[in-house]
Amino acid sequence: HRVRTTPVSLLPGDRKERLCAMAAEAREKLRPWALQPASGVSTFNRLYMALGEQEGVGGLLHIASLGADGGDVTEEHIDAFLEESNAFFDGVFHTVNQFAIVAALTFTISVPLAV
Repeated sequence: HRVRTTPVSLLPGDRKERLCAMAAEAREKLRPWALQPASGVSTFNRLYMALGEQEGVGGLLHIASLGADGGDVTEEHIDAFLEESNAFFDGVFHTVNQFAIVAALTFTISVPLAV
């Protein structure tokens, strides 16, 4: 079970309101993880796994960064955020595709050796 933010297109309001609501939702999802004592922080922790592990936590941290400083979110901030988001998630998809290719190659090599 993975924790997913509500897609911004499904949130009410204009683009700024929707993105700020999505960022606030991401911060809330990260709050239990952030409030743990340093000794409890581990990649094997159930909270970390529930957030989507590396890619999920990275995505949530990126989304949560919009307006996190408490300042006014301008259209320039939104445009830069969306551009960074595209690059970030393209990188995640590229990494996942590489893992899939390596797994497929490993499988095709290991099956004939096992027979």
